[in-house]
Amino acid sequence: MEIKYRINKNQVVRIQFEKTTDNRLTVTCPRNKKVIAEIKAFDGAKWSNGQWTILDNPRNQYSLRILGGGTHGGYDMPIEPTQANRPIYGHQNAALGFLFTRRRAILAGEMGIGKTLVGIELMETLSGYWWIVAPKSALIAWEMEFRKWKFTGRPEISSSGGLQYRLMTYARFTKMVGITKVWPNHIIFDESHNLKTPTTLRTMAALEMSQLISGHIVCFTGTPSPRDPSDWWAQVEICQPGFLREASKSQLARRLGEFETMEVRGKQFSKLIKWKQDELRLLRKRLDGMVLSILKKDCLDLPDKIYIERQCEYTKATENLVLTLKNITGEGIKLLNRLRQFSDGFEYGSSGTVKRTFHTPKDDLLLEYLLDLERNRLVVYAAYHATIDKLVRMAQENKWDVIKLDGRGMYTSKRGLTIEQFQNRTNCIRPTVFIGHPQAGGQGLTLNASDTIIYYSNDFSAVARPQSEDRIHRIGTTKAVIVDFYWIPTDRYIRELLRDRRGIAAITTGEINEYLEQSRGTYYQAQG
Repeated sequence: MEIKYRINKNQVVRIQFEKTTDNRLTVTCPRNKKVIAEIKAFDGAKWSNGQWTILDNPRNQYSLRILGGGTHGGYDMPIEPTQANRPIYGHQNAALGFLFTRRRAILAGEMGIGKTLVGIELMETLSGYWWIVAPKSALIAWEMEFRKWKFTGRPEISSSGGLQYRLMTYARFTKMVGITKVWPNHIIFDESHNLKTPTTLRTMAALEMSQLISGHIVCFTGTPSPRDPSDWWAQVEICQPGFLREASKSQLARRLGEFETMEVRGKQFSKLIKWKQDELRLLRKRLDGMVLSILKKDCLDLPDKIYIERQCEYTKATENLVLTLKNITGEGIKLLNRLRQFSDGFEYGSSGTVKRTFHTPKDDLLLEYLLDLERNRLVVYAAYHATIDKLVRMAQENKWDVIKLDGRGMYTSKRGLTIEQFQNRTNCIRPTVFIGHPQAGGQGLTLNASDTIIYYSNDFSAVARPQSEDRIHRIGTTKAVIVDFYWIPTDRYIRELLRDRRGIAAITTGEINEYLEQSRGTYYQAQG
């Protein structure tokens, strides 16, 4: 095989590729820096015995076509309009046409724009056998949407054909890729930011599957533009191997950023100095063929989120307890975790079980909301399983029905109580509270029957925080109030770290001590 590669406006060179017996291609090309850089970008590029060789696989075959001036396989085609079966918003119809035309693409729309309904319409348009892969809470949302929109597919595999589907978590998907004998025609990866790291088992399974099925591969992500632009690599590679010339996430990062080599304890690592803005613009232009980004502010008339901070009384006695804990606890993240447990009103024993629980001012503040009968739906997030169990007991003691979702499965205090009933204000008579963890219970669900989310405590994920906020900020929302409970100074400190998107695991004891010292003698009064 031979391709003609244009180095510049006036120079075109020939590059030859010949198949070998070990599933590789030998490369014959002129000694030119730009040409060699292109060869190095191929998957499995290797220099041996005076000869470059690359792997003979779908990724490299696609890259060869592009390198030789070929088309992007449909990614540069005009969008075909697609007729939806249901009345949908204009941005949803545009997304449907984009996914139908591109076949393998990413819908990077903010949470709450109605991506699930777009997926339902696409499935009915194409028919066939589908896999839908998502976190557990998002699978619950898919089942709810299927019932709400009277989806015509069947959740089984039969010889009769038609539209069929299978729902599975990312963990189940990883196992299925290795054992299944019945491959899907098409696949949807919901909350596909879970696939951003190429070295995880789930991402490697998705990369393998992308070369085994010939139909549509669709990624839904609530991140229109990730903080680290190299996070696009794995999701793009899953949709179309070779779409980005770089053969790895690290190669893409090196092209997009400026790095310096640092040495810590005898080990060297690269530290990002800054992203190259011109390279980011080129990446964005290239991604336009595969990624459709949609912001809520551009397509929905939603109210702004209202942020409220409720400060509990922080007394001299409480400060003394905090300083005592600081002096007897270990360093860094261990200290921060111990103070978080104290703020939530529990203590872990040496075996990892809950040693004791105790009342905190945050409990009294939450009780105010629980007893407000006008607010008959409430969403509460907390960072620990022990905290969530404590809040469930509190809600039940005050005659509230409870739905709990925190990674240990779903629990309801009333037999048959569902999130659909939580959403249906007319059928669910008793006051009901949804209590979840920001990660396990903060993805995929629609909970905007409540106009308020309370963060009794925050976990360490800067990604999970905005995702969980958007459970009540989506299509149909008329009011969205986000309330943070603070008691001891580190409650506010963690929230500030999340806003700055800092890596909390790297926080030092000195930084925590400095923050506590700044708060000494400052006794916060309870704020309404």
